[in-house]
Formats: sequence, structure tokens, C-alpha cells
Amino acid sequence: MQAVRSSAIPYLVLGADAESLNSICAVRTEDSLLFLAAGVLPDEANTVAHWVEVMTVTRAGAVVDYDESMGRITALLTPRDLFDTLGGFDSIRHGGTGYMEDYLVRLIGLGHDCVTTAQRWRSLPQHHRQAA
Repeated sequence: MQAVRSSAIPYLVLGADAESLNSICAVRTEDSLLFLAAGVLPDEANTVAHWVEVMTVTRAGAVVDYDESMGRITALLTPRDLFDTLGGFDSIRHGGTGYMEDYLVRLIGLGHDCVTTAQRWRSLPQHHRQAA
């Protein structure tokens, strides 16, 4: 799995196991980490920039998009230093699934806010999708 560029922040595609994402994040150097569900991108060109601004102004630990119809997190933006402080995703207790939700619970447990947003998403062409 590799990072793909969206706006100024490369993003990592969700669907991989927690340990794989942690390994990829270990070599990334960006100030923020953006995780997107496979096959989707924000509908608006400035969505990611807006999320970074919201996260910076509110000092939130994460900006999250949750698709109720699919019952899953479709995007997570979090500061790199906070991700490192928390030790990334918990690959021992939540290796394959549930690691995003666990990450948010740990953020909240440390007193950080998580901002949710309802964004419209568009599907990527099939040849750009990565297997979940």
C-alpha cells in the first residue's frame, strides 16, 4: 500500500490492518495524517484544507467523517504528533477492524475533541481503488 496525494496532504487508504498502517505512518513525515476509505475522495477540492483549518483552530485531536448508511468511518485526519503519542492504531487488540474507533476513544480519553463532519464523497474510478 502506498500513500496517494490529495491537496497538500498525502492520504493513506483505510482497509489495511492496523499494523500495516502503523508501519507506513512510521516513515511518513507530514504534520497531519489523513486516512480515507478505499475508493472515495472528498467531493470538494478544498475539503481537506478546511479540515486542517478546523483541526488547527479547534485544537481537535481528529476530524472524522462517518457514513451512517455504510456504518463506517470514511475519513480521519489527525495530527502526526498525537498519532505518535498514542502509539498509532492498536494492532494487538484491534488488528483487522475497530482500530479507528479505538483510536478515537483513546483520543477522547486523553481529553481531546473529535470533530465530525458530514461530507459528500465521490467514488474513485475502479483502477484507482485499492483492495480493502
